[in-house]
Amino acid sequence: MTKKSERNDPGKGAYRQMVRTLDGRPVEFHVDVSVEEVPAVRRLRRRARALEAALAALAADVNLSRGTRAQAARGLSHVSHPTEKTLDALVALRDDPQMGVQATYGVGSNVYRLRKDDPALAGRGLNELLNTLTTSQEERIRERALVALGNAGHPDSLPHLERSLGDPSPNVRAAAANAIRRVEGDDGDRLLARALGDTSPAVRRGAVEAMLERAPSQVLEAALGILITTEPEQSVRARAVQVVGTWWLEKPGVLRDSLQSVASYDASEDLRLMARNILAHP
Repeated sequence: MTKKSERNDPGKGAYRQMVRTLDGRPVEFHVDVSVEEVPAVRRLRRRARALEAALAALAADVNLSRGTRAQAARGLSHVSHPTEKTLDALVALRDDPQMGVQATYGVGSNVYRLRKDDPALAGRGLNELLNTLTTSQEERIRERALVALGNAGHPDSLPHLERSLGDPSPNVRAAAANAIRRVEGDDGDRLLARALGDTSPAVRRGAVEAMLERAPSQVLEAALGILITTEPEQSVRARAVQVVGTWWLEKPGVLRDSLQSVASYDASEDLRLMARNILAHP
């Protein structure tokens, strides 16, 4: 029987049901997304805002298992239409020793979804991340902020990503290169092309992986065509071949000459085979 207090406040009932359903069980939970393996979630799906409140309470409840809190924080990160309360809940969790990383990434994801629905709120979330990036003296904190900015894909972050490409830490530079992946436009392409010349293989790999989420362009094709045949690190070359294979679906024949060179001369038999498989598809 539903308690009177739960009828007056659906969030309380949702909270209690979710604790029983989720605590200690390795399942994914996303608001506004059907999770077929959790029947209780299906029943609660329509009460999205009440669920958001319950998710925020779950994520903040230090008496629950770390796994349950993490699932709730991920749920807040993936809300399809975040509100100010969603963003505030994630911002409040950023200093939590257990939830801080997921909460920071979630702020970036919220910003991405808010850019069109609520630009002002998206800007507030973006400023949270930029403030961390520009003020922190800790490499791991700057790197974390850059991962979140990559989730956000906000065009206003690009000047900050460019500055981070000059950071003394190769890990920070790699995160900055990868964070360009969702920022549309020629300026992002030019920064990625520049990052391919970094002395660190991690940075070059980060730039190549960002290209997996970008369409081919003249600038990117020229830079990747050179890297794919000159890059000393096999793992980076492999990612580059994967990018060409992805682009091939949209633009058949792209970088054909470079692929043929890999197929014939690359030191790795696996990469030669990858290139031949791509070339075999018209």
